[in-house]
Amino acid sequence: MEKIEPQAVVQQNVTMFPVLVNLDNREALLKPGMNGSIAVLIDEHDGVLAIPNDAIKNPREAVATGAMLGMSADSVQNELKAQGFTGG
Repeated sequence: MEKIEPQAVVQQNVTMFPVLVNLDNREALLKPGMNGSIAVLIDEHDGVLAIPNDAIKNPREAVATGAMLGMSADSVQNELKAQGFTGG
């Protein structure tokens, strides 16, 4: 993938982000104007515990969950601040 445009384009109530990709088309199967779809994997980590954002409702729950994962209360609070969380 070459580039994902930062500005969305809305057409017929569908929000799209233009993407520039390079494809191997040696067999000439793709023609100009053809549609396509892709899946983009942003990040992947093996052997880690994932907790849905909806599972943690407030900073106190975040600190308790962090403790179960071996994180100190200070590191959780710092991460909350870094993420811009200001709620109570």
